[in-house]
Amino acid sequence: MKLILELRLTSERVGGVGLVSACANGRIETVRFLLENMLSSSSFVKAAPASLASVIINGHVEIVKLLQEEIITSGGGGFSTYRAVLGKHAETVRLLLENNIGVGDISAALIIAVSNEDGETAELLIQHGEKKNGTALLIAVKDNT
Repeated sequence: MKLILELRLTSERVGGVGLVSACANGRIETVRFLLENMLSSSSFVKAAPASLASVIINGHVEIVKLLQEEIITSGGGGFSTYRAVLGKHAETVRLLLENNIGVGDISAALIIAVSNEDGETAELLIQHGEKKNGTALLIAVKDNT
């Protein structure tokens, strides 16, 4: 199996797709293997943002931990916190905020957390320094949360 994967990694497209798929499905050992074999390739750089997005939307916090250094280095991770809030993954939100990854649209993330009545995530965002903006407050009052 390992030999087959090594042969398939010679194809840029297949290696990148494999990383995204392994991330989406929470296959941590496969992700580790692919990272070891892809970090120096352009296919990793191309696949990194989609890989992180699929991990976050599915709440695979252990893989987020594994990817965080590579994601920071590659400049990926934009809107990651927003995606984690959409998926209601508080532990992932906490990890991203602690590492200042993907905080580009944190105001929208707070609005979504309040809209989803996700108090734990909303509190994390507020503790991180996000202001209680008008839209989020109106939604909270309307929904009595």
